[in-house]
Amino acid sequence: MSNSVSLCLRGISCLLVIGCAVFGLAACRQPATTVLTDRAAAEEALQRGWEAHEAGDWRTAEHAYLESMRADPSFVWAYYRLGVLATTFNRWGSAESYFWRAISVDPSFMPPYYEIGVRRAMAGEYQGAVELLRRAVELAPADPYARLQLGRAYEVLGQEADAAQQLAVARELDPDADEILGSLPAWQTP
Repeated sequence: MSNSVSLCLRGISCLLVIGCAVFGLAACRQPATTVLTDRAAAEEALQRGWEAHEAGDWRTAEHAYLESMRADPSFVWAYYRLGVLATTFNRWGSAESYFWRAISVDPSFMPPYYEIGVRRAMAGEYQGAVELLRRAVELAPADPYARLQLGRAYEVLGQEADAAQQLAVARELDPDADEILGSLPAWQTP
């Protein structure tokens, strides 16, 4: 190849590189595409899902919850309900993923901490359960169920003073706490 052709090709290559760089940088300056959300549609789909869930129509419930999630990806209740539905079928891996997704969207949303904490305790992971249930109580101090479960986890770990404190507060919050506690399945001592 002659030197003039070679220089010409190098020149064209350089122009292409420069052009790509300029246009690429220009594209980077464009505003990011925003995700359009429709909270009303998300809430409506969630309500349909809950009604189907309550009626035992699991497939319709799942589709409605997924529709809710797609309508508004920041709607934590959609992820939470999908997690609850997954626990119904003992799909714990899926359930926990949905619960953690809800937490990642809103770390101050208490229900997933409670659900994961209880499941961890049921699996014998009491220390992990205590951490999650403690967070649930921090977020919702007036929730007697979170306090009951935290008290139970403390009992299993032999932390009697902490257990007594949580169970006493649960009894103050709900006079039926002892009846509820008596109806819960026993946890195994580690």
